Amino acid sequence: MQNPSPRAWTVGLAVAVACLLLAAFVAGPGRGMRTDIARQRADVDAQRALITNQKKLLEQQLAVVQQQLGVVQQQLDVARQQLDIARSQKDTADRQLALTEESVRMQRELLAVARETLAQVKEINAKTPRSPAPLP
Repeated sequence: MQNPSPRAWTVGLAVAVACLLLAAFVAGPGRGMRTDIARQRADVDAQRALITNQKKLLEQQLAVVQQQLGVVQQQLDVARQQLDIARSQKDTADRQLALTEESVRMQRELLAVARETLAQVKEINAKTPRSPAPLP
């Protein structure tokens, strides 16, 4: 058996190094890419879980807001009823005030008539002689 020539060794070594580099190139980035993909998949799963929890929380918040809306609508209905009652009471008070004012006006007129009558009675009394004392 003959010893291989240095050139053959060099060529063989170059081919071996090239094969190793090719294997490292193919296997190395592929493994890194698979790791990146696995991390991204885990991130996406975590984000999906977070979004699902946020959706549940928003649904609960919506339910609470809808309940609050119902309570506020009931309060609005009560407030409108109270406003109607207050308006009715004000109308009644306005009518009562008008009647009272009319009554006061009439009482003043009656008082004026009574004073005039009293003045006339006093005038008549002043003009009329007093009657003699009654007989026993």
